[in-house]
Amino acid sequence: MIQVEVYRYNPEADNEPWMESYQVEDSFRQRMVLDVLEHLKERDSSLVFRRSCREGVCGSDGMNINGQNALACVTPVSEVLAGTWIAQKQQLRERVGLRPESAERPPGDPSTDCHARDSRPGGGSETLL
Repeated sequence: MIQVEVYRYNPEADNEPWMESYQVEDSFRQRMVLDVLEHLKERDSSLVFRRSCREGVCGSDGMNINGQNALACVTPVSEVLAGTWIAQKQQLRERVGLRPESAERPPGDPSTDCHARDSRPGGGSETLL
């Protein structure tokens, strides 16, 4: 199983943001982060996030995934758990001359944050969403 932690906040009902934990099947390792979120939404209809084209074009599913801004529709769960996607993303940003990500998202920005951990025996504390 993969443990997913989602940063939640409803300004009409919550005094402050909080993390909610979910578990999804290992089969989601071969899917995209957006697939995990859609699966979780089927189980918890109060979960809300933006999405549109599913092709990495519109940018509407941009969110903070393990401390990095990314599009959920094109971010593979397997690479997030392995930690390889962050290095690849940073290399790409350097090649095209983009500014550091820390300049893109101000501290305390209430954008969607997600974290996930591999909860299999011996899985340690790998983080996903």
